[in-house]
Amino acid sequence: MEAEIIKAQSNPLDVIRPRLEALAAQQGNSLYDLGMAREPHGRVLRITISREGGVTLDDCERFHRAVVDIAEPVDYDYLEVTSPGADRPLRNEADWLEAVGKDIELRFYKAIKQLGKKIIGRLVSATPEIVVLETAGGQVETERRMISSARYAVVIDDGGGRLP
Repeated sequence: MEAEIIKAQSNPLDVIRPRLEALAAQQGNSLYDLGMAREPHGRVLRITISREGGVTLDDCERFHRAVVDIAEPVDYDYLEVTSPGADRPLRNEADWLEAVGKDIELRFYKAIKQLGKKIIGRLVSATPEIVVLETAGGQVETERRMISSARYAVVIDDGGGRLP
């Protein structure tokens, strides 16, 4: 009955978000994303957690076990706890600041002279207006409004140098 009342009054994801954030912090994680997806096999409540140094399968399992009661007000068929992955997107200012000094991949709305529509490089700095990358061809500065997507780049070092 309580779950029905919560649904009628507000978005159930908004209701459980603070409790999920607190649980994540208690376990040494942060709540990266929360959403519902309608998939062929049913409604999936997808919770994405993050932590400095990466999320392990054990982290996801521990969080999943603890979250079942918290998620009760949400009408879902499947509960999925996952990590944002090694190539997670940069979505907000905190993500951009955290990525400084790391390899990222930028994709642009339109091809930029001599760069094309995609570049990979080490993020030197980022403001809400300007992004500076150090690439194999030198330093590149671009306006953020030109960027369609930004994510961490998965870079493989084969011992002879970095490979994108």
